[in-house]
This record gives sequence, structure tokens and C-alpha cells, in this order.
Amino acid sequence: MSEVTVQLGSFVYRQYADDPNIVALSQAFNQLSQQNLDDINGYQLPIYLNQSGALLDWCATSIYGIPRQNLSSGGPRPVGPLNTAALNTEPLNGFASVNSSQTYLTTDLIYQRGIRSRAMDTNLRRAGLNAVFSDS
Repeated sequence: MSEVTVQLGSFVYRQYADDPNIVALSQAFNQLSQQNLDDINGYQLPIYLNQSGALLDWCATSIYGIPRQNLSSGGPRPVGPLNTAALNTEPLNGFASVNSSQTYLTTDLIYQRGIRSRAMDTNLRRAGLNAVFSDS
């Protein structure tokens, strides 16, 4: 990621170049805008690889629009069709849905990988390459 390191300065038109107040205003504006640019470059918030914990959550949610999600394994499975339950444990022609899923918290590393993969998908769609890589 390239950073802008020098602010484009304001300048005074020739007809006002002899006015010391306008020249001083232009110089002060250039100094303040350069200081503001240096401060923004020093924050490094958009670089999510440098963040962790709550700051990573805030950065990814606010800047990229990707909230942290929990991962789940398993899911509901039917009990009742042939050979899905032990003998004589379910009523005849009975049906039940058993939920045997577990939920895991996402670590910072997995969250960063998810942000990266979502950003790559978005860039491919913008480039018009999603038809090449999609299954549909």
C-alpha cells in the first residue's frame, strides 16, 4: 500500500504575491495540511495486519464493513429415516431434527484471513473476473 508523503501545497496567485498576509496564510495552511497528512499516515488503521483484538474488530467493521463472525461445525441432522438412529430408540415413523453443532470463536489470524479473502473476491468482481472463477 503506497502512502502519500507530501501534501500538494496551496499557492498564491501573482496578483496577491505582494500581500504578506495572504502569503503567510498560504504557508500556514501548507504546514497544517502537511502535519495532518503525517498524522494520518502514522495511524496505520487501514492496515488490518498490524491490528489485533478490539482494534482489529473496529478497523475491519468500520473501514471494510466485515464484522467478526463465529465459526460453527456440524448442524442439524435428521433422525428418523432408515439407519439414522439406534434400534428401538425412536417411535415407528417418527422424525426428529437433532442439532449437534458447536460454535467456535474466531481468532485474530483467521479473521485477518477472512478479510483478505473477502477483499480479493471484491477486487475480482470489480475487475469483471468473477465469471471466470465462479462455478455458476
